[in-house]
Amino acid sequence: MTSHELPLIQLSAYEDIAGIADSVERYAGQTAADRITSKTLGGIDLLASTPYLGPLQQDPILARSGYRKLVVGKYVVVYRVYEGRATVLRIFHGPSNYVSKVDG
Repeated sequence: MTSHELPLIQLSAYEDIAGIADSVERYAGQTAADRITSKTLGGIDLLASTPYLGPLQQDPILARSGYRKLVVGKYVVVYRVYEGRATVLRIFHGPSNYVSKVDG
């Protein structure tokens, strides 16, 4: 591991991951749920060395507040960068209207 700090993941984002995994498990099984969880957490890990990897949100209010998004498969990781370290706030299914669920 490099000297980069791992991203902080807020409780709300962990709850989102758990909810996604539960939904995937119901419809596609435990293996698929584990795969989605690993892929999502792997994407978040990329933010340790490249916290500005994801673009600013397209919504102007969220962009002004510094919200960024990282697309991982069908999911959108919403995060901000504080003092060079990513903080993951929420994770949503891509097609959902998640912008209204993020505090701007």
